[in-house]
Amino acid sequence: MLISLDFKGFRQFKALHLEPLSRVNLIAGRNNTGKTAILEGLMLLFGDGQINQLPSIFRSAVGSSRDDFDSYWRWLTYQKSPTELMGVEARDDKKRSYVVSRAENSQQPSESLVLEYALVHSQRESWSATITATAGMAFSQGSTKMPRAVSFATRSLTPVESTWKYNQIAAKKGGRQKLTELLRRIEPRLQELQYLKLGDNALVYADVGLTDLIPAHQLGQGFVRLMQIYAEVLLAEAKIVLIDEIENGIDYHALSELWQGLQAIAAQNDVQIFATTHSYECIRSASEVFATTAEDDLAVHRLEFDGKQEVRVVTIREDVLGSALEIELEVR
Repeated sequence: MLISLDFKGFRQFKALHLEPLSRVNLIAGRNNTGKTAILEGLMLLFGDGQINQLPSIFRSAVGSSRDDFDSYWRWLTYQKSPTELMGVEARDDKKRSYVVSRAENSQQPSESLVLEYALVHSQRESWSATITATAGMAFSQGSTKMPRAVSFATRSLTPVESTWKYNQIAAKKGGRQKLTELLRRIEPRLQELQYLKLGDNALVYADVGLTDLIPAHQLGQGFVRLMQIYAEVLLAEAKIVLIDEIENGIDYHALSELWQGLQAIAAQNDVQIFATTHSYECIRSASEVFATTAEDDLAVHRLEFDGKQEVRVVTIREDVLGSALEIELEVR
């Protein structure tokens, strides 16, 4: 599990240090303080094959490689500086460091960005990635020891997209049973899930004890969102889950179910979660759910501007979060 993060010259962070990290980390703060940038930094470091899609994962991409290079990749560096050092470093509880940084090479063509990756433990492994305005990204051979991250943007999957994900899980030995067991924690009536084509499109149907099976997407946004997250985590065997605007599309009354489900998958699958939020209700709901366990598995990291208009972070651990909410301290 990651225990700390450092951002230097990345996005709007001249220097930002997050520590301690918990099993579940909520990133809060006002607009433009860099909540999504933290997810992007983690995705850049651990995203593996998804890094090419980084311009469009959490933001609206322009579309072409050249336009994305000019409007996105150049802006990874603090204030778009051509000389500023840029890097993201993560450290875990096994004393390993994972680093991505911009290569210090003044001879780089102006239409390319070269990133250097390193895994440092008993020995150092290194590799690189080159992003060009015309051909996107090309990797040299990376390390298989890097934990994998999976990302979720604000948009939920459509019922048809969810069905496709479900089919991928069902094709894995024991996958359907594991997904059903996880979802049963937030929908106790759930007996099984089935793939059926009763109309133009095949859908996932749920047996919840009614006379007929019900389309799974009729069980609410909380259920569908969790089914998507569970399926992606199980498919990718990811250890890091990144969720932007986690409360988006989720009714307030379903937030408790959402957090109960995330708590279950984090504990059962040794997954670490980083999620952004604007919602006071989302933070309160998370606090109430995690307060019922003996583990200290939740932290809120609130980003804010200091007197010099640089971003700093205030970390609120689970053991004091409930008290902070009771006296109405600003935690968003």
